[in-house]
Amino acid sequence: MYCCQQPPKLQLIAGRLELGRLNAGSRRRRRERELRKFPDSPGPSPEQVEIDALHEAINNAIFSLNLLRP
Repeated sequence: MYCCQQPPKLQLIAGRLELGRLNAGSRRRRRERELRKFPDSPGPSPEQVEIDALHEAINNAIFSLNLLRP
């Protein structure tokens, strides 16, 4: 039964990773808008914000995959 449950769980992890990618783009665009409104705003560049969000999504996917291991 455990093996039968893995494909749907893997699909959920893949879906969450895709949502993480979309969220990273959204965070980048939000930071770009913020910098257009307030050019002197402290903080990371839009690219760094996107990179950090992608790292977070990847780390969450790796954690989820580790939970699936027997």
